[in-house]
Amino acid sequence: MLRSGQQLCIERGDVVLLNDQNSGNELFAAGSIHVYGKLRGRVMAGIFGDSTAQIFCQNLQAELIGIAGNFILYDAIPEEMKYQAVRVYLDEHDELQFEKMPAIADNRPGRSL
Repeated sequence: MLRSGQQLCIERGDVVLLNDQNSGNELFAAGSIHVYGKLRGRVMAGIFGDSTAQIFCQNLQAELIGIAGNFILYDAIPEEMKYQAVRVYLDEHDELQFEKMPAIADNRPGRSL
C-alpha cells in the first residue's frame, strides 16, 4: 500500500501495486503503472516521455493522472470512469483516453474493490 505523504518514483520500467494507493501521495514511473486496488493521489506514467506507457487500475479516484507530461485533474476525469476499473492511455493526438475494463474479483474477507 502506498500511504498518504509517500512518494514512489520508478526510474526504469513498469510498477505494479498489489494494494491501494491512498490519497495525498505521488506515484511516478518511467513505464506503465498497474494498481490492483484503489488509485488515489497523483499518478504519472511515462515520466521520461514514453507516450506508449499506460495506467491500469481497479478503482479510479486519482487526484491527478497523466502520461508523458499530458495530465488532467480529478474534476476532468469523465464521470462514468470514476470508481471503475479502467485503462488510461494516450491516443494519436496525445490526449488521455479512458477505457473501462472488467474488475478483478477479490474474495478476501472485508475486501471490496
